[in-house]
Amino acid sequence: KYIMNKFSILIKWAIRFTFIAVLWSYLEKLLGYHSDKISNHFSFGLIFGIVYIIIYYLTLAEVWTKVYNENISYKSSFLNLAALTLLIAFLSPFPHLVMHNYISPEYFSNAIALSEGKTAQKLEFAKSYYTLTSFVLNGIQNTFSIGILLSTIVPLAFIKRVKKNKENAQANTQQPTKKIKKKYQ
Repeated sequence: KYIMNKFSILIKWAIRFTFIAVLWSYLEKLLGYHSDKISNHFSFGLIFGIVYIIIYYLTLAEVWTKVYNENISYKSSFLNLAALTLLIAFLSPFPHLVMHNYISPEYFSNAIALSEGKTAQKLEFAKSYYTLTSFVLNGIQNTFSIGILLSTIVPLAFIKRVKKNKENAQANTQQPTKKIKKKYQ
């Protein structure tokens, strides 16, 4: 039951992340980052890192509460988030397929068109880079890179915050003893 509960939480958050990634692609399309503003697509995409951090933090918070009874080590935190990374990487082709087939089928041709008029090498690189296969493979690689980095960092911040909250709770439960000064001693 313990392991199934943990993995059901991780699977749930991986699916949520994947769904949010699809919505993010749709937002990029609506804001013009798949057409007019395609040259700024990478910069805008960096904002998605905030989503990564939030998802990893919320996943760890739920695992901490529901699986570890509010007592988790750094190692367990890291391993849980590394498992989340594997699940997200496994699901990562899905948002690319949805984007390419439904949301923005013209994205790759628009990105390649941006390289036209430049050197032949840059145009050839763009043609080989802006393919569905390339994006899926890069997506898996990026998921592993970012995911392992966050699996290392997020538990540090999470455990520090939990310890601080516990210390504050303990301080609030202990009633300070006040000495009453007599006015005339």
